[in-house]
Amino acid sequence: MGWCHEFGPQIREGCGHPMRAGESVCACPQCGVVCRGRFAGCAEVWARGPREVHVVSPPGALARRTVTPVRVQGRAPAEQPSSGADQARTEVLSWLQAAFDGLRDELSVLAGSLARQQAVLSDISENRDSEVSAALAEVRGWGAELRNETLRLQGFEKAVAEQLRSDVSTTIEQGVERMAGTRQDDVRQALAQVEERAVALRQETARLQDFGQDLAEQLRTEVANTIQEGMTTLMAAAAKAEAEAPAAPEASSAVPSETLAAELREETARLQRFGDNLAESVRDAVSSALQEAQAANPPGAPPVAEAPPTPEPAAASVAPLVTAPVAPTPSEAAPAQEEAVPARPARRPPAPAGTAPAVPAALELPSGALVGPTLATAAVDALTLARVARRRRRIPTTPAAGLHRADPLLTDVLRRLERFALGRR
Repeated sequence: MGWCHEFGPQIREGCGHPMRAGESVCACPQCGVVCRGRFAGCAEVWARGPREVHVVSPPGALARRTVTPVRVQGRAPAEQPSSGADQARTEVLSWLQAAFDGLRDELSVLAGSLARQQAVLSDISENRDSEVSAALAEVRGWGAELRNETLRLQGFEKAVAEQLRSDVSTTIEQGVERMAGTRQDDVRQALAQVEERAVALRQETARLQDFGQDLAEQLRTEVANTIQEGMTTLMAAAAKAEAEAPAAPEASSAVPSETLAAELREETARLQRFGDNLAESVRDAVSSALQEAQAANPPGAPPVAEAPPTPEPAAASVAPLVTAPVAPTPSEAAPAQEEAVPARPARRPPAPAGTAPAVPAALELPSGALVGPTLATAAVDALTLARVARRRRRIPTTPAAGLHRADPLLTDVLRRLERFALGRR
């Protein structure tokens, strides 16, 4: 049949071709003989598939020998009774010869397998030696390249680290120098601005103090003039009344004269006290306004949005200052002989609808003080000059949040005073 290339035995004598494994059988491509499996491992061989083998011939000593039956020499008829023993011996010898033949076949299989394995090992050793040597040479080349690349990367890493360190140090030094120079310039500018504003605030404070003193003196002078005018008017009215009145007994005329003189003295003393109180209130208002302005804008605060609120003292001083012209008018001089002038006149009823409101002769402030047209006009002019000066000194800054800004020159009292002054012009 052929030669089993997996297990080694020769299936049939006279055929040395190796058999090829299929899906479920082994076949000889030369002889065409099929083997359906004689060993337990044939199924694994069929599942694995064929593989290339090198045929190795078994040694001649293990070749199958032809079984030659043992021939027994013929014996004489006299020896016929012993033929049964000879036949038994022959069967035993045949059985032993068959057993030895099976043993010889197994030895031949083992010898073939050993020879095949030796051939495979020799082939593998030859091929693997060359492959291993080539692989080792290739690995050595890769190791050398890897070593060179590692050295190159180490050098590159050191160079990059040095360059990065130098760049970072240079950048930090430049940034620190730039920040130091910028901050020093900003500090110098801020100090210069603070000094300028402090000087302006001192000048404005001195001006406001002078203005308060001048205003107090002017108010005292106006009060004195008003008192003198009132006394002159009263004296003229009294003289006119005495001239027009019929001659009366001296006793009856002496009583009104004394009463009138006492009333005049009381009115004069009251007006003098009123002038002194008004001057004191002016001084207090100016000093409190200056203190508020200094507290609102301290000289050491650089970020000042606007110029110091200098007009605030003037605005605050207007409310108590505008009570100067309180002297009685000529129409009130005659009734002053019998009753004293009230300190706070009654409020006038509102004008009827459809008629133009009459301009009052004096403005009554929430504090109860009365303001005449002359003093109201002077106060409005001073406020206008203060607003113009503040606009000229204003420093543009970012506007504060909110719908309205706190303006010391735009209070309710100042608005009423301005409307009154404009209505009297």
